[in-house]
Formats: sequence, C-alpha cells, structure tokens
Amino acid sequence: LDRLAAEGVNCPRAWSTTPICHPARASLITGLYPYAHGMLTNGTFAGGWPFTVRAEVPVLPELLRNAGYRTGYAGQCHIEISGWDDHRNQWTRDYLSWLREQGYPQESPPPEAARWLCGTVPYGPELTREAQFCRRGLELLDDLCGQSQPWFMQLDFDGPHPPCWLPESHAGRYDPTSLPLPETLRSDLADRPEWVRLARRRQGSAERSDADWQRYNAYYHGQVTMIDELLGRVLERLDQHGQADNTLVVFTSDHATPVGYHGFAVHGGPTLYEAVLRVPLVVRWPAGLPAGCPSEAAIEHVDLVPTLLEAAGADPVPSHGESALGALRGESSDCADQSYHVYNGTGTLFFSVRAYQQEGWKLIYTPVAEPELYHTATDPYESCNLAGQPETAATEQRLRRALLAEMERVDDPLRRYCRSDLER
Repeated sequence: LDRLAAEGVNCPRAWSTTPICHPARASLITGLYPYAHGMLTNGTFAGGWPFTVRAEVPVLPELLRNAGYRTGYAGQCHIEISGWDDHRNQWTRDYLSWLREQGYPQESPPPEAARWLCGTVPYGPELTREAQFCRRGLELLDDLCGQSQPWFMQLDFDGPHPPCWLPESHAGRYDPTSLPLPETLRSDLADRPEWVRLARRRQGSAERSDADWQRYNAYYHGQVTMIDELLGRVLERLDQHGQADNTLVVFTSDHATPVGYHGFAVHGGPTLYEAVLRVPLVVRWPAGLPAGCPSEAAIEHVDLVPTLLEAAGADPVPSHGESALGALRGESSDCADQSYHVYNGTGTLFFSVRAYQQEGWKLIYTPVAEPELYHTATDPYESCNLAGQPETAATEQRLRRALLAEMERVDDPLRRYCRSDLER
C-alpha cells in the first residue's frame, strides 16, 4: 500500500456509503445508495429478506463491457450482478470443501475463540481464504493481460474483517502491548441516544478486558498486513505483464471496522461514526494521474463509478455521485465538501439512520430518537455529542436542513417520514 500511495494518489478523506458489507459493495459497483440499487442491507442472514441488486440497475462491469472492455471478477463475491465475462468467485462452502481436501476439517479456530473475534488457524498463509482469492485473481489477471481488449478486473478480499483467523506467521506479527487502545474504548456514551448504548451492549464489549482488546487489535493488524502482502503480488504480476503504466488501480474497502472505538468491536451496527465509515482509498494510474500527490477531496464510494467511467472513456449514467477524476488529477475540487451515509438494518432487524457531513460538522439522525452532532474538524473521534446545546443550535438547524436537502437530491424515501422534524 505504501508503494501504491507513493506511485499514485492517496485520498485520506474517503467514506463508505454504509457500514455493512453487501449494500456497501453494491454501491461501489452502481454509484447509487442502497435504497436505489435494491441491496438495502445484507441479504444472507437466516430468516432475512433476500435483498439483491435490481436487474434494471446499470452496474459497472456491464457498462464497461458495453464500452468494449473485457471484464473479470475474482474473490469474495457478496452480491450477484451481471456484466462479467469471466467470473471466478469462490463461495465459502467451496473453500471449506477444498480446505477439507487439504486435511483441515474446519476454517476457524475452536468455538471459544469466536467470542474474542480472533484466533490462530493450524495451516499456513497459502491455505487461507485470502490467499485463494489472490490466486484466482492472479490467474484471471494473466488471462486478461494475454488478450488484446482493454480490460476491467475486480478482486475482492474478505479481510481485514472480524473474526480475524490468522496462520501462525501473521498471528504473532504484532506485539499486542505495543498497540495503543482507543481513548474512547471505555466511554460511557452517556451523551448518546439509548439505542447507541444498546447496540454496544449487544456486542458484549463490557466482557472484554484491555488485554482482550489488545489481542484483537494485534490480530486485526496482522490481517491488514496479510492483505498488504497479497496486494503486492498483484502489483508485481501487473509489472511482469508490462501493463502497469496504463492500468488504473483502485484500492479501497467496503467499510471500516471500529476495533474498540467507543467500545464497539465490529461494524454492521446502526452507528454511523467515522470508525466504520472512513475507508482507505488509493488510486494509481501512471499514464493519467500524478504520483505521490495526496488529495484532500471528499470522496464517497458512490463517486467511483462516474470516476471510472470517465477515465475509461465510457458514457456516463445517472449516479448519486460525481466523477472525482479532476480532483485526483489536482485540476479541480469538483467533489463537494460533504458526504451522506445511510444505515437500514441487518436483514432481520430494520432501523433507519442517516448521517450528513459538511465543512467539519456531522449530524447523525434517525426519526425515532435524538440526533447526534459532532465537530469532526476538532473532534475526529466523535467524543463529544453537541446536539441540543444552545451554542450549537444554529449549526444543528443548518445541518438538519442540509440533510433534508440531500435526502431530496438523492430521492431517499425516508425523507417522507422526517421532513417536518428536519424543517423545524
């Protein structure tokens, strides 16, 4: 990743649309918010509604294929979409079957390790799911580089993602005691709505000691390192094919993981804090972008489809985002200094939350509870909720109205239930 950032554009102000896997990945591939593309929340929970991307929604591989590109997919496919000429997904059941053939009856460590969200597996790094995703990706890359068409490839890993099951080579990579714990780990959340405290209790955070949190943090760092090493293999293979200069590479994540911030262990809950929304975004294109020039543009995942279509010379399609290509080139700051985020539930439990950021302020809103207001410019870890304070009343009112305007712009159906509240 350091190499990619040095040779491309690092974007430290990048955000996910939603902190839950399936709808976030669908937004990455459609440029739309979940209620528009159809993947409202995760669609694989037992008893949950089988959400999917609607068939009439244009998706990036289909759009690029129509523009003359050959398209290929490899990795952890959370969602099924059209447009792939070559699809090399590996479902979990297929991986576990393959792992049993290698002499290992299960992927995970003993069940008691699941409580702490990390553990060591008895096999080496080449047998992990991530290495298998990478192997399929490298084979696909070889095939795409060996033909004459321009091509588009998507390679998805599962990690870094709890639970963090690691081989011994990576489980001990970091000393747990050397990694500082978040300052907000033991926050009582007294200034938050009750539903925030309830969400944390459901994750069992109070049961974890500082040593438990440090161990989990160390394993998470080890998983990040594993992904970093696998990314290096992909970049090296691209170099070997001599196509690195004219290949646009995008590295990002569907969401972030809090790893202790505010006492939360995992993403997927209804909170819309920076610890689950702020994501890495690095873009490298030697033939089209400057090298080693960070961009301070505010970029959302819904901006990536219009950005990639413009770079590929393909026709634009309606999107909730806008192309960030000019901002990445340092030519303009077309991306507005704002971001919009949504949460709709888990698939079996539905709860609507929205967040809007503008000029260093962030409002988190749900129609059924008190709002939250943070000055993220001076309080990046959202330690102090300023909602309902006389000194911030004007700012809160301005953001309420700005949130409603954004909901109108992107045709968010939730606006029908909160217009009168946001207008007051």
